[in-house]
Amino acid sequence: DFAGVCFTVDPADPGHMLIEAVEGLGEALVSGEKTAARYGVPLAAVAEIEKGGGEIPQTFNELCADGALLTPAVLSEICERASRMSAARQTPLDTEWAVKGDRLYWLQARPITVLETCAEDEFDPEYGMDNNVITRCNIGEMLPGAVTPLTYSVSVYAIDWGMRKMLCVAGANKKMRALPDYACALGVRGHLFLNLSTVYRMEKTTILASKQDVDVSLCGRVLEEAGVITGKKANFFKRFHNTRKYLGFLLSRKKARAKLETLADTFSIGGSETSPEGLYGAICAAKHAADDAMYYHYITSAHSGAMSSALYTILDKTFSDPERSKAILAELLEGIDGIESVDILASLRRVARAVSLRQRVIG
Repeated sequence: DFAGVCFTVDPADPGHMLIEAVEGLGEALVSGEKTAARYGVPLAAVAEIEKGGGEIPQTFNELCADGALLTPAVLSEICERASRMSAARQTPLDTEWAVKGDRLYWLQARPITVLETCAEDEFDPEYGMDNNVITRCNIGEMLPGAVTPLTYSVSVYAIDWGMRKMLCVAGANKKMRALPDYACALGVRGHLFLNLSTVYRMEKTTILASKQDVDVSLCGRVLEEAGVITGKKANFFKRFHNTRKYLGFLLSRKKARAKLETLADTFSIGGSETSPEGLYGAICAAKHAADDAMYYHYITSAHSGAMSSALYTILDKTFSDPERSKAILAELLEGIDGIESVDILASLRRVARAVSLRQRVIG
C-alpha cells in the first residue's frame, strides 16, 4: 500500500527524524518516479511515544492533517520501531519500510553515513599547542595551500615522522612514542606548520645545536619573537653523549643517500590495482616507505643545514647587519651546483637581468 524510508536522524536537521513515503512500491520513491510525502518528526515527539501510555502525541496528528498520505498511527509506529532499532544498534539508521494493510514491514536498515561531515579542524593535532612556537616557514614553501586528507595522512605524516625519528636518534627524545604524532609537522585547519618548540629540544640535549641554529636552518633567520627557550638542560655528560650521536647522524649522509636511491628504484604503489579502494589500500600498505624516505632525506640535508648554520653564525659575528650576513651566505651557496633552492636564486637573478635589459631596449 505504502513504502518509504526513515532516517532516525535527519542529516539536514539532527533534531528530527525524516520519513519519506509514496503509494505503492518503494521503487517509485528511489527512482524519483513519484514525489514523496515528507515528514520531519521532532525527536522529542518520538520520545513521548517511547514513554508509553498508548496515546499518539499531538505532533503526529498535526503532521498527518489535511489529507496526508500516512495516518498518525502509521507514522508514529514507523518512528517508534525505527527508534528502537537505532537504540539496539547504537547508531543512527537509514531504514526502508513498507505497509500492507495494517502491518508494517522492515526491508532494510543500515548506518547513516551522510552524518559524517568534515570540519575545518578535523585533522588538527590532538595535543594542546599553548606556548608552542609554530611557523609556516619552510613547510609553507613546499605546500603553500590547504592540503587534502590523503596528503596530510601520507606526505605530512612522513615529514613529521622523519623529524621525530631524527630527534630520537640525536638524543632529544629517548623513544619515538615520547612525542605524539604531528609533534613536528602539523596542520591547523588544513594549513601546514612546523612546531619549532619540539625541535628546540635539541638545544637542551646536545652541545652543538642551539635555538639560533634551528631558526636559521628552518626559517632562514633568527626568530627573536620566539623568545628564550625555557626548560632545564641535560647534564654535560648527557649532552656530550647526545652530541656524539648527533655527529654520527650527520656523518651518515652517504649511507642514507644510498638507501634513499635504493628505495626510489624499488618503490611502487598498487601494481595492478585500479579501483579507488584498492589504490587507497596500496598507499596505506606502502606509506612506511615515505616515512623512511623522509628520514633519509633529513640525514642527507641536515649536514648541509648544520654547516650553513655554522657559517651564518661566523658571518653574523663579523657583520653587524644580519641581512648582509644572509646575502653573503646566499652568494656563496649560489656558486654550488645541484642545490634546488640555490637554482631558484640564480633563476630569479636571470629573470631580473632579462627584465632590466628589456626595459633599456624599450626605453
